[in-house]
Amino acid sequence: IPNPLLLPLPELEPIVKPRKLSNTKLLLGVGRLTDQKQFDHLIECFAQLAEKHAHWHLAIIGEGENRNKIEKLITDLELNHRIKLIGRAGNISDWYQAADAFALTSATEGFPNALIEAMAHGVPCISYDCLTGPSEIIDDGKSGLLIEANNKKELTSKMDALLESEDLRQNISENAVDIASTLNPELIMTQWEDEIEKLLR
Repeated sequence: IPNPLLLPLPELEPIVKPRKLSNTKLLLGVGRLTDQKQFDHLIECFAQLAEKHAHWHLAIIGEGENRNKIEKLITDLELNHRIKLIGRAGNISDWYQAADAFALTSATEGFPNALIEAMAHGVPCISYDCLTGPSEIIDDGKSGLLIEANNKKELTSKMDALLESEDLRQNISENAVDIASTLNPELIMTQWEDEIEKLLR
């Protein structure tokens, strides 16, 4: 039984407002800055596409022990003007609304809340198909794009297509929002009640 999705998302401190320049697009990543989230994969793939997609910027929401290592990677790639580590933001809904695409490059996940939240906000998502989670959430090619886990070459190729095509992003967005109905809390509670009744019988 999946996690329920409670909307609207709560707004907490700190409040960090998205700042999008005109005629730019925003690729968003969300999660702790840890080895498990593999933001180095996301950054390295984005770097390969940065020149081609000059109007796209990458923002990563989250904090963690790998901040210094990730900052150094961004500096080494000379992309400080295109990639921003935002840190903690309690108004994550504002960032989903500002985003034009979302990427999840985790090595492992349980049931990734950031992915379902982004989809519920209509953000077209691309995700590694790690062991559990993403394949239960994304209908590949319809409500999002699934990439073989840790396949940076495929991630770069399909991210290129996603950043390039507004039609692809629009089609995925229109299907992605259905996740809000699928994970409606009342529906999830009904599933739990059914399971408990089976056990009691």
